[in-house]
Amino acid sequence: GCIITAMFPRDLPAFFQMILAAVSETEHRSLPAGYPERLAEQRWGIVVDDASDSVQVHYPRLRILEEGGKSVILGRQAGANIRLSSPEWEWGEFGSSIQTDRGLPNPGVVSSRDTEADLNSLAVTADELDGLMLPGGLATWMIRGHSGLRGLIEEMNERGKPLCAIGRGAKLLFMTSALEGRTITCAPHMKDDIIHATLPVEYSDLPVKRDGNLLTCQGSEYLPEMMQLLLAAYGKQGR
Repeated sequence: GCIITAMFPRDLPAFFQMILAAVSETEHRSLPAGYPERLAEQRWGIVVDDASDSVQVHYPRLRILEEGGKSVILGRQAGANIRLSSPEWEWGEFGSSIQTDRGLPNPGVVSSRDTEADLNSLAVTADELDGLMLPGGLATWMIRGHSGLRGLIEEMNERGKPLCAIGRGAKLLFMTSALEGRTITCAPHMKDDIIHATLPVEYSDLPVKRDGNLLTCQGSEYLPEMMQLLLAAYGKQGR
């Protein structure tokens, strides 16, 4: 085996790259020469805001890139520097940072940071994305009322494009129709929210759960299983 260590939360991107290289065999990703990259030509949006969970942002992003796909970091506006949370400090002051590539469409004013100027040519559309990743963290409380995000989730769901909610990322689905008639998993402390929701939605106490185009994951420790499920459902398979 090997030991991989990091000194600061800001080192997480490089740390995860080393981990992914080390655990490739445990995820059964030793592919023969000529085997297609399983997410080649796919574009996956990853929604972030201040205090998004850094692990739940970086791990899927790096796995998407590793499989030949493209990750598009989405936030309130393009070119913003987002402070992610660290496992030790959820508020985001001491986590790593990431810059948004594109803005969310048709933004509504959610906080003092949102302005009408955010609606510009850099706003993403559902046509441009093959899938949408919704990391958890405290950010989900802040951005869940964003009308542009809500509209994007609705349109992706109507088209049957995959939606992946990690941990508290399921909060971002509550304001949409994507949960209706579905069975999902989520962060353990959200269990009661699902069970007592007025929406017709069922809770499953599984680490990962797929219901149609909706993939949900209980937390960071189950991200490898979630990515395996995602690749089995939406990745290119061998000849």
